[in-house]
Amino acid sequence: MSIDSCNKLREQAIKMATQFGHYVESVAEDLETVYAAGFEPAYKYRLLPKPLPKTRVDKVVRGPNTGTALAYIVPISRSNGKVVFYQLRYAAKKGGDIGEFTVIPSHVARFPILVKDLTPGTIYIFQARATNKVAFNDWSDPVSFMATHVVRNETGRHPEKPAFRSFSSCFFFLLRGRPFAPGTGLQGLY
Repeated sequence: MSIDSCNKLREQAIKMATQFGHYVESVAEDLETVYAAGFEPAYKYRLLPKPLPKTRVDKVVRGPNTGTALAYIVPISRSNGKVVFYQLRYAAKKGGDIGEFTVIPSHVARFPILVKDLTPGTIYIFQARATNKVAFNDWSDPVSFMATHVVRNETGRHPEKPAFRSFSSCFFFLLRGRPFAPGTGLQGLY
C-alpha cells in the first residue's frame, strides 16, 4: 500500500468519525438510541463536583470574656470534595421560639470561631454548613449553648486557667525576683 492510499483512508476514517460524532451529538438527548448503538456517552467534564456531606458543630464553649463563645466546626474530609468556605449561624432561643439568625462566614474549620455580643443567661443554638462550587449543604443539627459571665478571682485571673502556661515561664518568673503571695507556696503556680 502506498503512502497516498494510506492518507486517503485516514482522511475517510476522520470524516466518518466526525460525521458519527455529529450524529451522536444530535441524538445525545435520546440516550436510549446511544445505548442501543452499543456506546456509552462520555461527559464533558471528567469529575463533576458533587454536593458536600453534612458537617456539624462539634462543641461550643465559653469564650475568654463575658458574652463570648468559641464554636468548633467539624471539618469535611478533603476526599469528599474541596470546601470553599464554612458558615456558622446562631440565634437566641426563648422558650420554643428561635430569634433571627446571625451568619458568620469562615474559610477554615480548623480553628474555633469567636462569637461576640452574646447576652449572659440566654440560650443560643448554633448550626454549621459548608459550600463548594456546586452548592451549600444542609444546616447541621442544632447545638445549644448558654452564654455566661466570666468570673474572675481576686487576682484578676480566670479561676480555671493556669497562672503560667509552662514550667519554663514559671521559672523565668521566679528568676526575675517577684515573690509569691505569703502563704501560697507553690499552689499559686498552677
